[in-house]
Amino acid sequence: ATGATGATGATGAGATGATGATGATGGTGSQGATGATGATGATGATGATGATGATGATGGEVGAVLCWGNDSVATSTTTRYLEPYYNENLATTNGTLNPRIRVPRDGTLRNMYVRQGDPSTDSDPIVYTIRINGVASTITASLAGTATNGSDLANTESVSAGDSLDVEVTKANAVTPAVEEITVTVEFIG
Repeated sequence: ATGATGATGATGAGATGATGATGATGGTGSQGATGATGATGATGATGATGATGATGATGGEVGAVLCWGNDSVATSTTTRYLEPYYNENLATTNGTLNPRIRVPRDGTLRNMYVRQGDPSTDSDPIVYTIRINGVASTITASLAGTATNGSDLANTESVSAGDSLDVEVTKANAVTPAVEEITVTVEFIG
């Protein structure tokens, strides 16, 4: 018969083997979640002021044409006053209560033109004068009764906001027959 197994012998104390070679690097892992936004930094110092730009072009003048007119200034030497715009009636003789144009702002009057649409056969002169607040200005034109057109392009007058304007018509001698269809214009720059 087989005898009993003997006791296991002690484990040998052999030396540890050498470290094996490093394995291959694994694939890149997926990207992690984005971190929270950091706090806003302090505002930086204000930069230096830039150079001043070039001056823009000067704006143009603002102008208007003012107009007076009547169908007739009669034949007599009685002073008459044209009405604003145009009125089919005989020009008034009332230089105090006559209709006038009031200017809306400070400015300058210039370039007066007169038209006698239906002139007379009488060549005696008729004088047209712009009045400012009832006082004759330097803007005036003298036309023969036989003339159709006249002007004053030399004289100018300054006006202030609220000034009233009208046109005075005078004759040294009667003009027969009367001129008709009279208009006067002046340029207002302001």
